[in-house]
Amino acid sequence: MNAKELIERYQAGDRDFSGVDLSGVDFDELNPSLDNIISLSGANFTEANLSHANFSYIQFEDANFSNANLTGANLTYVLLLNTIFENTDLTRATIYADYLRSAIFRGANLHRAVIKDWSLDNDELIMKINNYAPLSNLERANLSNVNLKSAFLESAILLQANLRNSNLERANLIGANLIGASLKDAFLTGLIYSPETIFPKGTDLSQAILAASNTNLSEISDEKYDRSFDYFDFRGANLSNANLRRAKLYRSNFQGVNLSGADLREAK
Repeated sequence: MNAKELIERYQAGDRDFSGVDLSGVDFDELNPSLDNIISLSGANFTEANLSHANFSYIQFEDANFSNANLTGANLTYVLLLNTIFENTDLTRATIYADYLRSAIFRGANLHRAVIKDWSLDNDELIMKINNYAPLSNLERANLSNVNLKSAFLESAILLQANLRNSNLERANLIGANLIGASLKDAFLTGLIYSPETIFPKGTDLSQAILAASNTNLSEISDEKYDRSFDYFDFRGANLSNANLRRAKLYRSNFQGVNLSGADLREAK
């Protein structure tokens, strides 16, 4: 089945594509674009072989990819509102997605996957890509060797997740739950967490940043964290009465952060 046949079946009312072999299917032949987003909302792709498929500019609202093979798949500029990827193999997949936070990745294999949040400014029809991946339910997900640098994982559920060798530099883990997760050889420099964040026992947080009221962040330096506070994401943090004097805060995100009573003298 090729992309055209799939769309014809979908437009004819078919939503069940479970178990089909669509490996290598390429939607480019249908010329999808920002002005021509193709809808596959509600489609059932459970246990389907979608390895190396090209799904650019597709809307997958309420679609189900449970137990599907999406290794090496291209999911750039897709909409994933309430999309299910439970136990899905997304090894080496590329995901630039809008509504990423509502997608479910429980038990998914994201080994060496590239994950970025894509947002569409409908007023100006501007595509925006950033490094914040606001994933929420990643229970038992395989995130080994995944680059989650600057990922927005506030309140994320990472129970028993495999984060071995992952890059969590500058990631926002405020309020996240990592009970049973494996962080062996993970890079945690500059990781931001809160008193509510639950880590596995023995996790070395010596190079991480505790974002909490009355905390002292005045000694943040290039020498300690390799570089300054550039592009750190503190969303969701309570930094009331915190000492941020002389801290390097250039271009950091403090949207919605409680800074009441904080000392920001000479901060940059």
